[in-house]
Order: sequence, then C-alpha cells, then structure tokens
Amino acid sequence: IKRILNLTEEDDALRNDIYFEYLSINYKFCLKKNFSAEQISTLLSISIYVFNESLQKKLPTLESYQLLQHLLGLHDIQRKPFNIFMFDSQIKQDILKFFR
Repeated sequence: IKRILNLTEEDDALRNDIYFEYLSINYKFCLKKNFSAEQISTLLSISIYVFNESLQKKLPTLESYQLLQHLLGLHDIQRKPFNIFMFDSQIKQDILKFFR
C-alpha cells in the first residue's frame, strides 16, 4: 500500500490516524443511534470498504458517496442470501445525512 500511494512513514502514520478517527466517529454514530451489533458490524464494514476504495481508486467525494449509497441499498431489502435487511429507509437517510 505504501508503494501504491507513494506514502512515507509519516504519511502512513497520518493515514492510520485518520483511519482510526474515521472508524471511531462511525462507531460513535452507531452507538448514538442504538444500532444492533449486526447493524454496527454492517455499517463499519461498509465504511471500511468505502474508505479503502476511495483511497485506492482516488475517487472524488461524489463517487465515494454514490458507492456508499449503493452499498447501503444492498441492505435495505431482504433478498437472501446476498442482500440482508439491516437498515430501514429512515435509518438509511440518517446514515447518508451523517456521511454528508
């Protein structure tokens, strides 16, 4: 990853600090919304994926947000085994508002 992103040791430390802060903020949001353990796990997994894809592909903010919308859309309807319902439309809107 260091080579791909042309990171120095300082850059890598900064990225890790940002990553940790990002996940902490997301986790606190989940707790504030009284999410279940499954919802927390799902949202943090989505958050991690969006973070990493955005960095790796150098996605503009709008594309990162669209990726988030797409991934949340996979969890607002039940279609086993691939789509598991986790977030109703109100929670989904709260999440999207939080990420703006």
